Amino acid sequence: MSLLEIAKSGLLASQTALGITSHNVANANTAGYSRQRVRPEAFSGYGDGQGWGVLVQDISRVTDYYLTAQVWDSTSYSSSKKVTYQYLDGLDRVLGSESSSISQGINAFFGEISAASADPASIAYRQETLSSADLLAQRFNALNEYIESQSRLAGLQAEQSISEANTLIERIASYNKNIIAGGQITAGELLDQRDQAITQLAEYIGITVLEQGDGGYNVYLQSGQPLVMGDGQYNTLGVRQSLQDPAHLDFLLDNGTAQTVFKSDPGGSIGALLGYQTEVLSRASNELGRVSLILADQVNQTLSGGADMAGFSGAPDNHLFADINWLEDASRIEPVTGNAILGVDVTDMTALQDVAHYELRIVSATNYEIHAIDNAGSSSLVTSGTNLADLQTGVSFNGLNLKHHTESALGGTLQNGDVYRINFPIAGSPAASRVVEEVNSGNSQVMVVINDSKQLTISDYNLHVSGGLYTITRQTDGTSWSGAVADLDSGVSIDGFTVAVRGSTLANGDQFVLQPTRQGAGLIRMTMKDPRSLAFAAVDPAGAPPPGDNTNLEKLLALQSEQLIQGNSTLMEGFIQTVGYVGVLTAQAKVESETSISLLEKATLAKDSVSAVNLDEEAVNLIRFQQSYDANARVITVSQNLFDTLLAMF
Repeated sequence: MSLLEIAKSGLLASQTALGITSHNVANANTAGYSRQRVRPEAFSGYGDGQGWGVLVQDISRVTDYYLTAQVWDSTSYSSSKKVTYQYLDGLDRVLGSESSSISQGINAFFGEISAASADPASIAYRQETLSSADLLAQRFNALNEYIESQSRLAGLQAEQSISEANTLIERIASYNKNIIAGGQITAGELLDQRDQAITQLAEYIGITVLEQGDGGYNVYLQSGQPLVMGDGQYNTLGVRQSLQDPAHLDFLLDNGTAQTVFKSDPGGSIGALLGYQTEVLSRASNELGRVSLILADQVNQTLSGGADMAGFSGAPDNHLFADINWLEDASRIEPVTGNAILGVDVTDMTALQDVAHYELRIVSATNYEIHAIDNAGSSSLVTSGTNLADLQTGVSFNGLNLKHHTESALGGTLQNGDVYRINFPIAGSPAASRVVEEVNSGNSQVMVVINDSKQLTISDYNLHVSGGLYTITRQTDGTSWSGAVADLDSGVSIDGFTVAVRGSTLANGDQFVLQPTRQGAGLIRMTMKDPRSLAFAAVDPAGAPPPGDNTNLEKLLALQSEQLIQGNSTLMEGFIQTVGYVGVLTAQAKVESETSISLLEKATLAKDSVSAVNLDEEAVNLIRFQQSYDANARVITVSQNLFDTLLAMF
């Protein structure tokens, strides 16, 4: 080859190298850009032993797949830990805040009771007790609302993240198709864009990436399910309301024809959000709910055993807090006509009927009738009697017991023509709302009625029917109870609550989730309207107790120091355990978040040390390639001079 052609090849190679170097400099601050290099190769000619110049073999990215994969892994881990810490930090601050602390509320409540012991008949002290009880209930409600709002926010963020992840999945699949179609001449920028899209995807979920021989990437969930195939096919992600807990979301993989639910942690921010919902918030809700249920139940039980200022004992107005299982006592009886004090309680929850309401009708000076009123307004006789005094000891019907309270003359008497509406809805009651239906093949209604609040755990439970047997499994430790499914029709008691079925007997395959304490903190309410109804005194068979009697008040005050939670902890200690649990998780999450950020920075630095543009190095390359270009240009000049000299010889 002539000297001119050799110099020309060198000139073009140097020009290409200068162009690539300039391209590197221009993209020094472009996110995800990998520096490129020209790979020259000597052209040995056609076997005549002479050099024929230089060829640019290819232009390639400078990358290390292992270091890039480390960045993807570190990105998923860091994103997960940062999101977890952000949510935990907020929850920890609220639980520890003096303005929302349950500990402060409990102290204030029992402090007012203690103050009232000096003068139990003081209306002012009694009113302060009601006010502190109301504020305590509001603290429970506020914390429960914050936990629920965190769950809703985590769900919305997960849905948004999945939408963005699906966009990235589709984009990666498109890059794959273009890269495979381009073969060996695929632009480095396209490869960078694909790597950058995978890095962004790794923020949302944990992934594994395998490079194929044709240049395509197969992208998998960290549990092994395929997301993107090298040929351009891909699956998408999704969420749906969990069948086991409507407040939570299930993670889905959608292949276009079917959706598969995955219980394993998907990693990244999405995995952190869903895990925070199901693990942290569920336990915090259950622990807070347990404390509120025990408080309301034990206070109400204690007050029911005493006498109020009028001498009433166990009357509907004697309950300070709403009933933990059913409609609040004071709302169960509505006088249409009449002024008697009536109360209604549950004697057999399996016999309860879903009716619009009942009516007690006094039809003569001695006779009464109880009618059931359906949703259409039709009336049917349930039971009747010929002695009104029966109502003073209690009349039972359809699982209920109706009692006329005559402990005090203030209670009024039953008169001919009186009508009282009896409200006792089943649907929507706390007992019914503690059950989540996964599979219910019949018209069965499962209820969870708390009968010994002091034995409650913080666990949810799975109820499953198979082979004519029921199995109830405690989720926290796997402890289970089994028996004939028909036993549930009359009620089965475990861990301080009773599981009972109304309607048809459960069928094989039916599944339910039982949540005895989940909604406790959200439902607690102070319902007493009259401070005179506080039953601070002991029951006096002779009538109203003496004004200074604080016998039952002392029992109420003793609840503060009694180990009411499974015989191991006081109410205060129960809440402190919740605060401690969240505090430990928050401190751990903070350390893990800081560590994950450091690991990501190190992984990124390691990758950038190979792939990122070094401006000092590029400056040296510019000088080197410019010198090469000038030298090759000089060779062309020499070649031209030689040619001119040759022409001058003729």
